[in-house]
Amino acid sequence: CSVATSKRAAMAEIKRQNRLKKEEGGEGAAGENPKADGAGAGGKGGTAGKGGGEASVPPLLSKKKSSALPARPTGFFGRIKYAFLWVRTLIFAPIGSYKQSNTYAAMIQTVMLLVEWVLCSVIINKIAYTEIDWKAYMQEVEGWLSGVTDYSQLKGDTGPLVYPAGFLYVFAALRFACQNGYRIRVAQYHFMYIYIFVQGAVLMIYKQTKRMPPLAMVLIMLSKRMHSIFVLRLFNDCIAIAFVYVAICYFCFRRWRTGCLFFSLAVSIKMNILLYAPGLLLLLLEDNSLFETFICLSICASVQLALAYPFLSTFPVEYFKGAFDLGRVFMFKWTVNFKFLPEEVFVSKALAMVLLGCTVVGMLAFVSKWRKGTRRVRAAVAKFRKDNADLKNPDVDPRIFVMSPDYIVATLFTSNFIGIVFARSLHYQFYSWYFHQLPYLAWFAGFHWAVSIALIAAVEVAYNVFPATAQSSLVLQAVHLIFLVGIFAAKVPCPFEARENPILKRRKKRTKKPIGPELPPDIELPPFDEAVSDDGAPEPAAPKSGKAKKDD
Repeated sequence: CSVATSKRAAMAEIKRQNRLKKEEGGEGAAGENPKADGAGAGGKGGTAGKGGGEASVPPLLSKKKSSALPARPTGFFGRIKYAFLWVRTLIFAPIGSYKQSNTYAAMIQTVMLLVEWVLCSVIINKIAYTEIDWKAYMQEVEGWLSGVTDYSQLKGDTGPLVYPAGFLYVFAALRFACQNGYRIRVAQYHFMYIYIFVQGAVLMIYKQTKRMPPLAMVLIMLSKRMHSIFVLRLFNDCIAIAFVYVAICYFCFRRWRTGCLFFSLAVSIKMNILLYAPGLLLLLLEDNSLFETFICLSICASVQLALAYPFLSTFPVEYFKGAFDLGRVFMFKWTVNFKFLPEEVFVSKALAMVLLGCTVVGMLAFVSKWRKGTRRVRAAVAKFRKDNADLKNPDVDPRIFVMSPDYIVATLFTSNFIGIVFARSLHYQFYSWYFHQLPYLAWFAGFHWAVSIALIAAVEVAYNVFPATAQSSLVLQAVHLIFLVGIFAAKVPCPFEARENPILKRRKKRTKKPIGPELPPDIELPPFDEAVSDDGAPEPAAPKSGKAKKDD
């Protein structure tokens, strides 16, 4: 398509030149006027004919180049090859990389969600429900509804309540919808719709990053364990990740306050959402002022205080000990990631401290890599913003640079994954914490698509081994480390994308006059003429030639 477009543009330029020559009075005008020599389609590379009267020939139309142009597919094998290329583009090309990709993405998302709805309905009706935590959830909620606000007294068959206050509100609503929790089938359908909602939110995030091909989108509907966690086990992890993916959707559109509201709601259901906190804090500081960052953090804190007020006003110490117990030791028989260790090592404080130290070091290395990898771009964008701060200037550049969704998603997913790799214990339901992120992390790390599928399949197999074995735990941890190395070896995504300034856009519609230089059809980072030194300060650019100044 690009070759054909260039060819049409060159032909139009030749016709325009011929029309100008005729108006000037003859075919030989080009040979007599020295300024016309070499004035081909691009201004460069055009050559005059031997007699001086022959029109300039652009490089794309020269006889030497014409044989390299791809011809239209003819014959049976030509059409087969064209169909193969079209299918390959449809499967492997990232969404947003070509014009029709958004249409294809919408079609794929609609079909996937319909298939998921049918599949989940079949699973609910054909496979028996397994009781694990639902009864305990209802017992804990019943104790709170009866007037108990002491967290140490809220208990179920599986032990004391260990989730923040938002958990009680959500499952109290589910208890009411399911007739005191006895209608399990109704609860399964509620979780089915939550699962479909999560799938839709993840597909929206994938689409915003413009990195994920349709193949990666299909991978998130192929997990046996995920269907089991949502519609056959009814864990509270499902609701927590639904809120956090809604928050990430808002973050992709830079709606930081609304995103922080949903993020805090997710934390109020289960504490593991705090693994996103380092990445979120980095994004807030990079894209907002200190005051706006304080406002966003205040929203997070206010949600927690409002939901926990009945408990903080009566038994605050018991609430914090129960809802945010960082020293809790999990049972060895349920671990999926450290079954190859002896039980006495697994429950030891030494292992907990080592894993905590690895988490802190990993987070610091992640932040350092992110900041160092984007330092030069940030300095260039800061200079661009300073030079175009006066919007009343008629020559102001109408572009603004905002934080890109790909950078936002990569930062949050990486922060969460680092915490999961060094988690003290992973249970089967914890798979929902990061399953939907594995395809993105695989493509972000730059793995070949076949390697990406193999790694994701290995994680799926490890979580489907019940009970977990030393071999399955070793496979899981090995794949985690491969992902982690690939993420740290990958190039940091560009933190900015260019858009038209909304203020100037509204002014242009009101005055119906162009403002600033005309934008190219594909808006990218501007070609900054000044290089940036390692310390972030701009270096003086080399002087331009006279011809370059004329072109500018």
